[in-house]
Amino acid sequence: MCFYNTSIYHILSLPYNYFVNLAKLWGEILSNKQIGERIADLRTDHDMQQIELADILGIHRSVLSRIEKGHRPIREDELLRIARHFHVTTDYLLGNDPPLQEGNETYYTHREKEHLRKYRAIGYENEKHVDALLDSFYNAIPDEDKQQKN
Repeated sequence: MCFYNTSIYHILSLPYNYFVNLAKLWGEILSNKQIGERIADLRTDHDMQQIELADILGIHRSVLSRIEKGHRPIREDELLRIARHFHVTTDYLLGNDPPLQEGNETYYTHREKEHLRKYRAIGYENEKHVDALLDSFYNAIPDEDKQQKN
């Protein structure tokens, strides 16, 4: 019981900066995950195995795996090599660019292509239900958050 109270008092006595830094770290973990997902999507869209991309980057496959899972931050040189290899901007990989363009067509990630394939396969009547559901989710988002997401 005393240990429990001591722990709570200890947590409450931590400086404000501790919590700010913790929040920043959490944000970095989330952005690492987003970057990793984009890299994994690009890799699978190009029918590449992790070992193939890791060899191109000059890193071990396990390192690439940790990057794709968001468990390891990507280094600047790795980010540049991935962007050059897949002909994308580093801003796209970091989540700051609009959807990619390939020729005159919008570039879709593997996940987006799967959603579109399923949507087209369900037929007109079911598409109306999906449209209504998607509209209800979209309308629940505050207007200031309705910017285009990548």
